[in-house]
Amino acid sequence: TGCPLGIIFLVRVAQNEQLFSSGRARRRSRATMVKLLILALVAGATAQKVCPVIESGSIVTLGGDGSLVLRNFATDFEIAFEEPIDPSTFTVDVSDDAIGNKLEITETGVDGIFKFKEAKRRSPEADAPGRKSNCDPKYPCYGKATVTITDTEGICEPVSHSFFPNVQLRHAPLIPLLISSCLGPITRDPIITLVIAGWLTRCMLEGDGWIGSLRYMDTDLVETIRGSYSSIFLFAIMISGVTGGAIKSGGAAAIGDAIGRMVRNSFLAQTAVYMAGFVFFIDDYSNTVIVGSTLRCITDLMRLSREKLSFLVDCTASPIASVMPLSTWIGYEVDLIKTEIERIGYDREAAYTLFLLSIVYRFYSWFMLIFVAAVIVTGRDWGPMYFAEKRARETGVLSTGGEEVDLIPAELTPDPRIPKRVVNAAVPFSLFILLFFPLLFYSGAKQAGGGGNGTGWNVGSRTIIGNADSWQTLYWTCGMILLTQIIMYAVQYSKAWGGCLMEPGQTINSFIAGTGTMYAGMVALIVAFAFAENIKKLLIADYLVDALGDSIETQTLPAVTFCLCAVYAFATGTSWGTMLVFFQPALALAVYIYQDKGDKPDKSLDNERFTDIIVRVIASILGGATWGDHCSFVSDTTILSATSSGCPLWSHYVTQMPYALLSGMMSILFGFLPGGAGAPPVLCIFIGVVVQPLVLTALSMIPGFGGTIPVYGPQIGLVDGGIRANFATLSSNFEGKAEPVDEKSEAVPVEKELDEDKEGEEGEP
Repeated sequence: TGCPLGIIFLVRVAQNEQLFSSGRARRRSRATMVKLLILALVAGATAQKVCPVIESGSIVTLGGDGSLVLRNFATDFEIAFEEPIDPSTFTVDVSDDAIGNKLEITETGVDGIFKFKEAKRRSPEADAPGRKSNCDPKYPCYGKATVTITDTEGICEPVSHSFFPNVQLRHAPLIPLLISSCLGPITRDPIITLVIAGWLTRCMLEGDGWIGSLRYMDTDLVETIRGSYSSIFLFAIMISGVTGGAIKSGGAAAIGDAIGRMVRNSFLAQTAVYMAGFVFFIDDYSNTVIVGSTLRCITDLMRLSREKLSFLVDCTASPIASVMPLSTWIGYEVDLIKTEIERIGYDREAAYTLFLLSIVYRFYSWFMLIFVAAVIVTGRDWGPMYFAEKRARETGVLSTGGEEVDLIPAELTPDPRIPKRVVNAAVPFSLFILLFFPLLFYSGAKQAGGGGNGTGWNVGSRTIIGNADSWQTLYWTCGMILLTQIIMYAVQYSKAWGGCLMEPGQTINSFIAGTGTMYAGMVALIVAFAFAENIKKLLIADYLVDALGDSIETQTLPAVTFCLCAVYAFATGTSWGTMLVFFQPALALAVYIYQDKGDKPDKSLDNERFTDIIVRVIASILGGATWGDHCSFVSDTTILSATSSGCPLWSHYVTQMPYALLSGMMSILFGFLPGGAGAPPVLCIFIGVVVQPLVLTALSMIPGFGGTIPVYGPQIGLVDGGIRANFATLSSNFEGKAEPVDEKSEAVPVEKELDEDKEGEEGEP
């Protein structure tokens, strides 16, 4: 900055001839000015040259901390500098004790990071004929690697850095997945399984068991809580706290009672559980806990097996939350989408827009919801579920065993003096819908980035939504709902209740108690995210691109992605962890296939064709994650569903697995494959509406394997099942109100058989 000012000063002095008394002095001053000008220009040119200074320990792979090389395929490396450098005047070479190798520069000088792609290594004999080596000829040989950066202009001194690559086997990323798959059925605990798998992956990354153990405890778990995942945990706490207030006020129980007054047989009991999933759609955890715990006493009266109840709860929780444009899934998914589209350089559509566009392509969620509705309407079951339902209807034995667990904390039990009003739960849940979308537009127009990056209102809605901050909006919504609950519960006053329905302090305490329902789920998420981050560092993305990139086409990519995500979710029991792992490799595969394969490969990503591809891929990631989660014995939602429904975990697993497998295969055949080929998604869903009931009916007609399930009600006893019988019970259901039945007189102990009483067999209440 001093050079230009000095030059200007000298020029002005030289021009002001009045300061010099003679021509000789003027000539000397001009000569001095020219010399200083030349020196300033040279100094300025030299000052603009930033010489590389490598940060300590900065030779890392794009996969994570520490250098990592998987045998037989290229690995992306990066070098971090203290200041950004100009890549056009530097060359980068790498060599090791076995072979020398050039690097292909891919991205340089961005925020002090120098990224380059390692060329494929050949065997040592190819590069050094006659040289003795202990390396396996089939694999590259790695020794001490040295990276040298040379300035082609000769201004900066050469800089070199040496490191030892951490060499892993080619199929190393599969080892933790296989181990977690085996541990799941053995431990029957998702947290233990994920902790062991995550710890093992970190040890593989470090190449040292002791150091790996330390880094897992002091880095992986800590960074998961402290990093970007803190947004997820905060929102989970807030939404569970709001739910706690709705429970403590008696509103949730009032909704259950309202449903119970309309339910008079097993057909309507199943329908009520199914519809309740849409009422509590905001979060799959809250859905599972509330629906299972609240409606269990009603389904027990109607002799609905605990296996069927847990299936209905589980298969309407995640699928409904995943296809709703508003749920706890939205912020997490939008964050993942935003990160990966920035990584690949796509900016045609905003992350939230891609999220909305992908909803109609989430075929597994739609097909599972269609299948559950078909099971209820047709009154048919097959496989293990058929025998569980037949046992419950005919004998009254609701379950083969299991501990009765109430997942709702005792602190949330409503005061028996206060009235149960539907409005106290309906208003908070309705406000979630009514407030979110207006606030989302407000965020995009005025408050994005803390208030400094709003688009204003004079732009299109897509632009506003694309600029909005979904996490910010979710926090606002929960805060306003909590404030509404405090006021609404306080203004409901009666001396008969002892004062307010709930005082402000009680509402806050119920908010705190409500967060307790999420603790187990959040612990599972912490260890799942730690495992997912470590397996990403083990270069699972590079492995999948290298292994599958040349063998699949654009049309089959959604189906392949769906299956890969399902396998991972089955092994780990976490749908959110699956999304975290697979967004990067799946979109990398999409870019590779789109740009380098096909009749007309296209290098540009900002077009409608590539947008359609990534929308389908995004939908397949979530679909596969949900499918594997439903099929996994160690899934957190599987365990929650069984626990809240009072069903043994193994019984829930073996009865749900066949139904989940069928829906998954149907979504591949009639959803992801034709959808990937360009079929309209609405047509695919319509085919599912037609085909799924036909397949269900066909399987249920196999003798000794399936059949129709009788309808039971305290008023009507046992009647034949089927579509006609189900709808025939509706007319008699609302002819008049029956006398209330004591729950204890009808509920059957889960570990005892009903007495073989003739009147009970004849269906008398």
